[in-house]
Amino acid sequence: MWSYAVLSKLIDYETAKRAMHNQIFAPGLSDVLTWLIPLIELLIIGLLLFKPTQRLGLKLSAGLLTLFIFYIAIVMNAAFGRVPCSCGGIISELSYGEHLVFNVVFLLLALASLWLTHRSERKTVPMLNERRSTARKIE
Repeated sequence: MWSYAVLSKLIDYETAKRAMHNQIFAPGLSDVLTWLIPLIELLIIGLLLFKPTQRLGLKLSAGLLTLFIFYIAIVMNAAFGRVPCSCGGIISELSYGEHLVFNVVFLLLALASLWLTHRSERKTVPMLNERRSTARKIE
C-alpha cells in the first residue's frame, strides 16, 4: 500500500501538490507535507523490508494510518466547512467513507502484524535462553 501511495505522489508530483494545497492546511504547511508524507512513506517501506526494523515500520505505519483516519473522520464530519478533494491515483475514485474503510483495514493489518510479531518473538526468546542455559550445562 505504501509503495503505491508514494509512487502515485512522485510520478504525478504536481497533482499531489495541488491536492495537498486543496486541503485545509496553511500553504506553508501544505508545501512541507507535499514532500514530507512521501518521505515518511519511503521510510516506512524501507523499515518494513528488513527484519530488524519491521516492528518500527509497522508502528510507524499504524501511526500514519491513524493520523489519516482521524483526518478523514474530521473531514467527513464537516469540521472545515468544505470537503477537500481526496487522494490521488486509484484512491481518488473512493468516497471518503470508502477511503476510511480502506485505511481502517490496513490499520487492522498493521496491528495484527505487530501482535503476531510480538507473539512470535515472545516464543522465540525463551527458546534462546533455554539453549544458552543448556550450552552452559554442557560446558
